[in-house]
Amino acid sequence: MTILHDLQEQLEDVSIGKFNNSIAKSLLVNIIRPWGNPEPVISVREYDGVRYISIENRILDDSGIELVLSAVPDLRVGDKISITGRIGEDAPLSNWGVCMFVKGEEVGHLDQHIAPTGLYNVNHVIDTDELERGLVLRTVQWGESTSVIDFYVDSIIITRQDTITEIVEDIRPVVYSFANDRDILTSRTDRPVFEGNNFLRRSGVPEVHISEHNGKRMLTLKKRAKDWDAIDILFSSMDLIRGNIYKISVTGIMGDDAPEKATVLFQGIPGFSWRSNVQVRPNEEFRIEHVLSPSEMESWTSLRITTDGASSQSTFTIKSIEVKPVGVVNA
Repeated sequence: MTILHDLQEQLEDVSIGKFNNSIAKSLLVNIIRPWGNPEPVISVREYDGVRYISIENRILDDSGIELVLSAVPDLRVGDKISITGRIGEDAPLSNWGVCMFVKGEEVGHLDQHIAPTGLYNVNHVIDTDELERGLVLRTVQWGESTSVIDFYVDSIIITRQDTITEIVEDIRPVVYSFANDRDILTSRTDRPVFEGNNFLRRSGVPEVHISEHNGKRMLTLKKRAKDWDAIDILFSSMDLIRGNIYKISVTGIMGDDAPEKATVLFQGIPGFSWRSNVQVRPNEEFRIEHVLSPSEMESWTSLRITTDGASSQSTFTIKSIEVKPVGVVNA
């Protein structure tokens, strides 16, 4: 493994205190910038002889730091960025954490770490679009929390896997097809067979009904109480090849108990990262697609088919699921 950037090496040459003109030309400041309006105050501090970055005086929860990836020499698609740090002592730990976003994206964080112990660790494999756009590290909270507190960055390390020398193209026309899933095709009692399926898994506790229409099997989710009462598409049995790009396509129909503006969406698991989503009316058919990036392949174990909070109790039917290879990442 080759280390392309180590924050601690840069901090050794930085004066303690606020960023100022004397260090504005350093590589550190080229890579790290304040993010938000108003901007937070970024300082370099020291504890037990180890320097770290403090993000302070935050007015809004979405303020933090921008990571300018274009300033990292020789950075490539597939390199991995790992960030560790701590959060302020007054953080409501049960519903507060740190997350990483693509710059300019308001939703769909790349990685999130809930911080019940006050520590966080986020990782991401860099994709093509992010080389120019950059990343944003900031906080995220949910529930009734409204606190905006300081957080700290102890390390930013960007590495490259030396062992990957060649990308082998996936020549399979279809990696997974729900229509050809033998466990589903041969099922007589839906739940026991479905729970043992290698490619699909029930999330939460919805009733999963397997039915047939015009010779094709369908999955209907009923008696949902929460948005996580859903279906997960598992990656572990698909033999996905790192460096390849895959498209996941799902068709279905919304139940008649849905609100007028129900939303069907994909979530990356773990992290519950929102990805593709479509609005659909009651009894209306839908199609939702997502191109699975290399970083998502590494970070996620599955992709969840679910609905938004407003339609979290709505019935919906899945008519088809397909995973297809659509190309390779240029190294």
